[in-house]
Amino acid sequence: MEHRSRRGFGFTLIELLVVIAIIGVLIALLLPAVQQAREAARRAQCANSLKQLGIALHNYHDAARCFPMGSVVDKFWGWQAEIMPYVEQVNAYDGLNFEFVGTSMAYSSCFDASAFQFRYNLPTFTDKNLKIALCASDPMAGQIWQDPGSSPAGSNNGKQMPTNYFGVSGTKSTPYFVNSKGYYDASRDGTLFGAWGWSGWGPFFFDNSRPVKLGQIVDGTTKTLMVGERGIPKDLYWGWGMCGFGLQGNGEGDQTLSMQWGIFPDNFDNTAPGIRTDPWGNPLSVLHFWSYHPGGTNFMYADGSVTFLSYSVDFPTLLSLATRAGGETKGSL
Repeated sequence: MEHRSRRGFGFTLIELLVVIAIIGVLIALLLPAVQQAREAARRAQCANSLKQLGIALHNYHDAARCFPMGSVVDKFWGWQAEIMPYVEQVNAYDGLNFEFVGTSMAYSSCFDASAFQFRYNLPTFTDKNLKIALCASDPMAGQIWQDPGSSPAGSNNGKQMPTNYFGVSGTKSTPYFVNSKGYYDASRDGTLFGAWGWSGWGPFFFDNSRPVKLGQIVDGTTKTLMVGERGIPKDLYWGWGMCGFGLQGNGEGDQTLSMQWGIFPDNFDNTAPGIRTDPWGNPLSVLHFWSYHPGGTNFMYADGSVTFLSYSVDFPTLLSLATRAGGETKGSL
């Protein structure tokens, strides 16, 4: 009996080890599926945020008869700040002083805490109220960038929350040429673009840009991208949708992005050695559309619908989708 008992115990142990091994294999097989399901849910949440932004932009248009500027000239408020009443943030919107005037550039715009009153409670405000500006798949979402040069150190003047969603300014971002008026030009063929410059640079930097109306999207709202997704770099530097200077003061890289560089996966670390940059040394991680989603990134069309564009989409098609009046017909894309 004792001999049989030992053999029985040994047989049971083998069975247990086999069961454990099978469970381990099943977990290994199921884990990627679970991760994919979670990512699919996060991507759907991201798409829903874009849809809500689209509704807000159209509600803004209904009230103002135009879409907001991507970035307000000389003050550097972004389009997300302008639509806050339409994303149920009326109280926070009332705390923004769009006309604030100080004693210098740094103290005459949205960068001053006196103009941006709710910054004094920014971390709490961000966590509870601005999730619509963030993508759940982004591990950097919701973190606050602190300007190391703010005075005094750690003051609210230097706090910024990066966003994941950028207006599509058109097909060109960086100042590759000087136009007929004598100042740097930037993309003006999209739906949400910023105006160039700051008054301290003189009149050449005011190009009298005007916000876009629905009737000016002659390519059709179903074929014109208005907002796209960009990941937040690890150092949180650039991409401040509420308030940001961007390239040459036009908001590019902070509130808006062009399709100049296309869409491609990024290494999300704009301090890494050998990182791709534009001709002026600006990291491309802040100047092109990309995401933490595998394979591509979310975009919203001007009609408010949302699509997921693969990184494999050819560049001419992306340029066509970025323009509001490029002459592309519905069947040509």
